[in-house]
Order: sequence, then structure tokens, then C-alpha cells
Amino acid sequence: MVINSLNGNVINSNQVYIHDDILEELSFNRLEKKIHLSLLTEDRSERFSIDFLNVIGFEMTSCDF
Repeated sequence: MVINSLNGNVINSNQVYIHDDILEELSFNRLEKKIHLSLLTEDRSERFSIDFLNVIGFEMTSCDF
């Protein structure tokens, strides 16, 4: 799914709620300017991917609780 001004409201809905999902993969390709996320829903019933294109920067903090 490509998110644009016509369907951007789907991000602010219950259809896409990644807060409690399980992050399976995160990759950043600097040459292609792309971030790829693979997620599994909290109840493990559905798997999906999100790709961010034309990324101009990426910063990540990793905490070990």
C-alpha cells in the first residue's frame, strides 16, 4: 500500500497500529534510501511490512531493559 494524501487517514486508525506489534526485522539501505520494517501483530495472527522510500535520515536508539 502506498500512503498518500488520499488514504493517509489509514495511518491514524485501528487498521494500522504498530505500537504493540512485534518487530521482526528492521533494515536501512543508505544507498537505496530505504527503511524496511517487518512486523507481526501482537496476537501473531497477521504479518505485514512497511517500506519507507526516499529516506533522508535515520536515527535509532537501542535500550536493553
